[in-house]
Amino acid sequence: FLKRLLLLSFVVGCVNSNTARFIANHAGRAFTNDASLVSLMSHVSPLMGLALLIHPVTMTLEGSIIAGRDLQFLVGTYVASIAVLMVKLKFFCFDFAAVWKALVLFQLVRIFQFGGRVWRRTASSKMQLRKTAGAESSGNSG
Repeated sequence: FLKRLLLLSFVVGCVNSNTARFIANHAGRAFTNDASLVSLMSHVSPLMGLALLIHPVTMTLEGSIIAGRDLQFLVGTYVASIAVLMVKLKFFCFDFAAVWKALVLFQLVRIFQFGGRVWRRTASSKMQLRKTAGAESSGNSG
């Protein structure tokens, strides 16, 4: 089930990313008449697209952690990742592209945090099932 959700979220991310990049590169005038803003958004569209590609998968993994009621881990990752983002924004972002780079970094940190946790928990659950199944089958054969 989780694999299907991750695949679906990846497809949604691809659609979001490509749509946003298309709008930024070809239809920016629908949102503003300021040519410099249209140009700026077009310039950062690869970073915006990458952030939007990663985001749905990150949210799916986060939802899996919430469903597993692993709230202590979730709060810890929020504190750590938001602190890193705030430091990056405050001290290292000197232009608009740097803000989008920070957002991509934020999404990457979160996808690795959440993905690692989900993978470890899933692997641990599978091992428990194998041990239980092995104990039951050896108990039945005697």
